[in-house]
Amino acid sequence: MKDFEVYCFGDNVKKTVCVVGLGTIGLPTALECLKNGLVTYGYDLDTQRVKLACSKGIPAFYAWGSIPEVDVYEVCVSSNAVFDACSLIAKRDCKNVLVAIESTVVPFSCRKIFKEMFGYNVNLVHCPHRFWGLDSNNHGVKQLRVLGGVNTRSLADGTNFFGNLLDIPIHPVSCIEVAELCKIAENVSRYLRIAYAENLSLICEEVGLSFIELQYAINTKWNTTVYDARDGIAGSCLPFAIKSLSSFTQYNKFLKGAIELDKQYQRSLKE
Repeated sequence: MKDFEVYCFGDNVKKTVCVVGLGTIGLPTALECLKNGLVTYGYDLDTQRVKLACSKGIPAFYAWGSIPEVDVYEVCVSSNAVFDACSLIAKRDCKNVLVAIESTVVPFSCRKIFKEMFGYNVNLVHCPHRFWGLDSNNHGVKQLRVLGGVNTRSLADGTNFFGNLLDIPIHPVSCIEVAELCKIAENVSRYLRIAYAENLSLICEEVGLSFIELQYAINTKWNTTVYDARDGIAGSCLPFAIKSLSSFTQYNKFLKGAIELDKQYQRSLKE
């Protein structure tokens, strides 16, 4: 992993950044860039998000043509909009710029984007976010992040940007696919643990026992934690992750079973 350390930006290069997507992840990311002295712009189709970013001192736009040329594009859009965001960037003269995809993506997406959209002309990394809005002080932008690049130069570029310019602790991995799968697997792990709790809850209901009491009893063991069983697995992150992981592998019976279990659990809540 030493090769990526030899390449870095010139000392006198003024770094400019555009954060694409100013939602839950993008806005804190843009603010962190601004805080670290980088010339920062924002882009989003949502005019309210643009106005909010502007109110916090970030020049933000909803018209792509208004964004100046920059050195770094941070992609912080929803998973289903990553290809659209990268296609916008690809229409620009972006040779040798850094494209940092922070959104969760289906594994093997980044290299496809690198080849088919950018024609190998950019430095591209995947540095998936680990942001948790309910505790942004401890789990915000500046926490240990996994970083993978499509090649050595990209990894060096990303290491310099995230590790040196933004002072974010990073864990570099050997290839970008490891970073992609890491993020997916993190979310799938949470999905499976919630589904297991739902399964236990259904069993307890079936045999007339208290799930809460059982959960508390199990969790007295030092190396065992059973999650809460609440209203089903909602939102977009966890469902997207488990569907993505199960879609590209034949070893998916366990994953598909968890998806069906959650559906069964949610149906039981309505009965």
